[in-house]
Amino acid sequence: EFTSTYQLRTSLPILIEPKSFKETDDISVSPDSVDSELNSPRLSASLSKDGKVRLVCIIGSLDSKRAENEELRRLLLKQGFATFIIDVGTFEPKDINYHIDVKTEQIVAAAGYDLETLRQLRNRPKTVNAVKAGLAKEIIELNNKYAFDAVIGMGGSNGTDIVTSAMQQLPETIIK
Repeated sequence: EFTSTYQLRTSLPILIEPKSFKETDDISVSPDSVDSELNSPRLSASLSKDGKVRLVCIIGSLDSKRAENEELRRLLLKQGFATFIIDVGTFEPKDINYHIDVKTEQIVAAAGYDLETLRQLRNRPKTVNAVKAGLAKEIIELNNKYAFDAVIGMGGSNGTDIVTSAMQQLPETIIK
């Protein structure tokens, strides 16, 4: 359960001047229907009153923190933010009812690994390092393509290590 203090913190980026909305095939505008966006197979986007989009990249271990990431996404959509979801979980997420924009397979491939092979090795440190290295590379390209206004992540100790390493690759102008 999220506290009102947390909900207040999620609304703070509203005060910061967002980047201009750039139309792409990856973003669909639906400012009034948060609940239907939860089931949208596309990147969810909302326009602010000034006609600009605020895109928040959510990085999470969707295999172990699915409910927490889903609630964060729902709260951001309600606030009028667009979301971009990156899964860094090492197991297949279950019961996800929204589009994952970048899956762990793509992340580890950027570091030269195959996720299924890593799973079979059952070497947690090697797998975490592969995800960490891949995300550090991918996050720069993804930001160049989508121009994130903010990046937020959720995870346990390994997930937090993965997310914060990726955040360090991004410009200081991006809210983290």
